[in-house]
Amino acid sequence: MATIRKISWKKGDGSLSYGFQITYMDRASKRHRKTFDTKAAADAWRVKIESELADGKHVPDSATRSVRHGSDEWLRYMEGLQRVGKRERVTVRHYRTHLERHISPKPIADMNMNHLTSAHIQEFVEGLESTLSHALAIKVYMTLRMQLAYCRCRRWLAHDPCEGIKLQRPKRYDVQSVKIPPKKDIRKLLVAAQDDITGKSTAMLRLMVFRGLRISEVRGLPRKALELDGKAPKIKILQRADDYCKIGRPKSHTSFRTLALSPEDVLALRKWLFSQGIKEDQPDTLVFGTKTGEANSYQNLYYRWWIPMMKKAGLTETVIDMKTRKPVIDKKTRKYKAAPAFTPHQLRHAFASLSIERGISVKQLQVMMGHSSIKMTMDTYGHLWKDDEADQAMAIAIERQLC
Repeated sequence: MATIRKISWKKGDGSLSYGFQITYMDRASKRHRKTFDTKAAADAWRVKIESELADGKHVPDSATRSVRHGSDEWLRYMEGLQRVGKRERVTVRHYRTHLERHISPKPIADMNMNHLTSAHIQEFVEGLESTLSHALAIKVYMTLRMQLAYCRCRRWLAHDPCEGIKLQRPKRYDVQSVKIPPKKDIRKLLVAAQDDITGKSTAMLRLMVFRGLRISEVRGLPRKALELDGKAPKIKILQRADDYCKIGRPKSHTSFRTLALSPEDVLALRKWLFSQGIKEDQPDTLVFGTKTGEANSYQNLYYRWWIPMMKKAGLTETVIDMKTRKPVIDKKTRKYKAAPAFTPHQLRHAFASLSIERGISVKQLQVMMGHSSIKMTMDTYGHLWKDDEADQAMAIAIERQLC
């Protein structure tokens, strides 16, 4: 139980000052005191303390930490999980970026965690919404929530100040759908790839356009994942290469999948394997690795393979400065700077679009894409499932009910 008593003390000028002091014992039988100017404030705090003590959730101010200190400890914990393979290096890097750029510079970082309220979190969230994109604001907010949840487990925080706080979702018409490369551009790219006599470009493009592989899965593809003989050739997604070229497990448990290969896929892959001397008795050799056998970095493929091939296909766009709205001039060549019209990842969107046109179901597409859930598939590609004939038939049927 917490008790309240009125106390007085002398000021520097000799006059008396009065206040109300709360005394209570925590679960470790340690005595704590706190003084308030008014009895109403002391009573309100006493109710809060007694409730926390009854629930076993009370954390004294002397045992709590600042949000910044909690961030450092949580990040150290995440780095420990990364070292034993329970978190990916790129994931921890994103956490660190969120903390350093969007949480630590804010006033909330220097606050005592025990003094955090939902009003403080709401103010922080409103700041995120007004300065960051919706997607990034959600990621930063979730990083803060995970950090505070960790601090509650460490007994540095007695309550959840994030309870009931949500970011405002953008209106449906403000959400941009995925950009799908046009079919004519895909055809141009495939034609340009034929100039590569080794077969590498054609093989890589076919796996991304017609089989929906991620670029990370292509970069980490081992020889043992290819079964090119028999009547039903196939490819198994067993691993991928991350941003640091480290070979590891696929993105999620649903990313482990087996995909059928067409005869054209087999021909392109065999041509590339033959040119590189990669045989079946080299199961762990990377199909699209470097000369030293390591995984190619995304940057290396993008600048040395993707951009030249897009230029050859005539699929580049002039870069426009967002501030001046004028074309950007390359300082070296003194010509207008050009960038690819789309990225390698957007080839997955092309695969999804082509599959939906052929009448694939949502579940089938989820499995082939390796998405973690059907919701993710529908959120990304749901707008592509259109049946104009069925919609027209429904409209006519509704009218006939009244005719």
